[in-house]
Amino acid sequence: MFQKNILGYLVSFCITTFILSSLKPDILPQSKEKTTNWPEPVFEHFTIADGLPENTIRCILQDHLGYMWFGTQNGLVRYDGYNMKIYQPDLKDSLSISDRQIYALYEDKSGTLWVGTEKGGLNRFDRKTETFTKYELDSHDSSTIDISFVFSIYEDKTGNLLFGTSGGLFLVNRKTESFRHINEMFKYENIKSINHLYRAIIEDRLTGNLYVSMGNKILVYDTKNEFLILSKINVGSNLGVIRSFYQGVDGTIWIGHRKGLAKLNSLNNTMEYYQPFPSLETKVDNDFGSVIEDATGFIWCSGIRTRG
Repeated sequence: MFQKNILGYLVSFCITTFILSSLKPDILPQSKEKTTNWPEPVFEHFTIADGLPENTIRCILQDHLGYMWFGTQNGLVRYDGYNMKIYQPDLKDSLSISDRQIYALYEDKSGTLWVGTEKGGLNRFDRKTETFTKYELDSHDSSTIDISFVFSIYEDKTGNLLFGTSGGLFLVNRKTESFRHINEMFKYENIKSINHLYRAIIEDRLTGNLYVSMGNKILVYDTKNEFLILSKINVGSNLGVIRSFYQGVDGTIWIGHRKGLAKLNSLNNTMEYYQPFPSLETKVDNDFGSVIEDATGFIWCSGIRTRG
């Protein structure tokens, strides 16, 4: 049982939350008349004074044992409701975590915790020994591409573990503890190199497609032939660099991106777009991060640098 109510957790940057009705095409304000009977939320702010090694939190996970894990710019943190334990690289310990900058956290179906870092690639945490196994990422041409930056981690329905990096999508072979690069079966002369970031992965319950974001493009991972292709979704110029995917109860896939929020109907490959501050240009006010759906059917979105 946790001592503190950590529903609010920590935020690594200014977050403005928008609520959308999943049944209506408009962004709706949360009216007082509809929420007067709701309990007031309680937020507690955790800082260095509470045991954090740094105040910037890039990712949060609660594991199957109830522990909270925070990925910071200065190490990985495990919180049990009372105390925080910090995991940081130790040059004298080969079984320590590979990097201080933590960008992705994921727990697979077996309960194994995976950690994505900025410069140290992928790490697997052993709960019994509290040690880390490092998956060193080397490119065929390390002078032109850096793939040590892990943005996203995902386990598909067949148990394959995929992770997206700054230089491609990779598949982990759990038996041999090796990994390989997933080939891209398309040309991307028109895609800026700065957008070659595989930030988000999701498996669609309706079509069975496994969608992977690369910049502002939506790719499909062909699990049979094991390569990536461009999806048939016409995203146009309204979609910014994708930060997250989330599939709602009704099967709708919500996309948080740098130009706002998008709604994907994967059955007919159509998109709808939403912006709190309408603009044809990329604006920090419309930069959306994570998306989730609550038990009442409302969609919640975090704005990376939005105004209040």
